[in-house]
Amino acid sequence: MSNNNNNPKVQVKLSSSINSKVNSWQKEMLGIDVLKSAKKNLPNNVLNCSVFTLSIESADNAALTHQSIHKEEEVDPARFSTLIRLPKHTLSDLRLAPEVENQVKKTVDFFLVRESICHEWGLNEIQPVQKKIISLHGPSGCGKSTLAEAIASRLGLNILVVHCADLLSKFYGTGPKNIKACFEAAKQKKVVLFFDEADTLVKKRSTQSLSGLEDAINAMTNQFLPELDEFKGVVIFATNLITNYDPSIIARATQIKLFLPDEEGRKQIWSRYLIPKLPLANDVVVEKLAKVKGVCGREIRDAVEEASCYAALRSQAEGKNPFEGVITLKDLLNAIEEQKKYHSLET
Repeated sequence: MSNNNNNPKVQVKLSSSINSKVNSWQKEMLGIDVLKSAKKNLPNNVLNCSVFTLSIESADNAALTHQSIHKEEEVDPARFSTLIRLPKHTLSDLRLAPEVENQVKKTVDFFLVRESICHEWGLNEIQPVQKKIISLHGPSGCGKSTLAEAIASRLGLNILVVHCADLLSKFYGTGPKNIKACFEAAKQKKVVLFFDEADTLVKKRSTQSLSGLEDAINAMTNQFLPELDEFKGVVIFATNLITNYDPSIIARATQIKLFLPDEEGRKQIWSRYLIPKLPLANDVVVEKLAKVKGVCGREIRDAVEEASCYAALRSQAEGKNPFEGVITLKDLLNAIEEQKKYHSLET
């Protein structure tokens, strides 16, 4: 055991019977340092050590308890309050299929009217907490994150955007505490709570013998359920992989499925991103570009940027100013095909 106050170490000797009970989650997934020799009882001067260990209750029964010997990480809701901001988008920024747009408006308006009638009509007697949970799912790049922001705009609320990395920690038990803290922050500030790429956070729970990772996933999902049931605000989940969700999450949410745009939708998206300042050649016709199937708005946006770079570099290679470049139909078609290839690697 080191006496270095800046970086104290605790060493624990594990018998073979105890060591067999230490799973990969403890050893690897959470970065727990299991060292080779130490004392059973830990003195106070190591309580601030930033590691986890295993305490041995008895050499006879080799009972294990998860023992944090670092000063327990405080999870303050204020940490998540700093992530709250105004939504960046409205429904007009999206090119949704008419049936999807109608479902979104109906769902949001339903939330608003239900809140106003629950007390007057006594609905809060049969459902004390009015659930307002939306699950957005569909292919990568189809606008789920943008739609979450647009929903917040329609509700007239700020948004708290939470990513997996904001919740996970190498320390045992901190992930569920982070979940509780972000719900508390959303409650205090009365904002929309948006979990992006949520399949990592609410993955199907395993009922089989658990590996370390499965154990951690179960703990996260188990924390989500009571928070969702007690939270009175709006929660939005987004994923490309709805089949990975735990069934209990699916059952609690209004499901909104997004699709890749059809030809008319692609035409509108191309028109939006081919802004007037771009030096377009005469052969650039939106109708021709819209014929390219299987592309999303993100790919079209990125293709416009890529084609612009093609044109500038070509002009530069010809000994001219890059600003003299002209974007051709071929540039845009090549760029969109490249985007399709690139994003196909994600699936």
